[in-house]
Amino acid sequence: MIVVLIHEFEGRRWEIEIWFREALSESDEYFNKLLSNISGQQRKTILELKCQRELGDLSKHQLDSATIYKGVLTEGKVNIEDF
Repeated sequence: MIVVLIHEFEGRRWEIEIWFREALSESDEYFNKLLSNISGQQRKTILELKCQRELGDLSKHQLDSATIYKGVLTEGKVNIEDF
């Protein structure tokens, strides 16, 4: 099940998704392990890339957050053009 909260704030539309699952897959567990070791610079890069996606011509369906996280944490991507 997915719960979606949509909220306008300072002229921007925010969508927050909460996913409820019965169990984690192996890839979810691996991803959680990566997130537990995230550096401040990686966190900043992820936020910058999400901002670039928002301001550019890409939707979250064309470039989803999981792809951004994976690109930064496992492939060292730092630019929106890398995707």
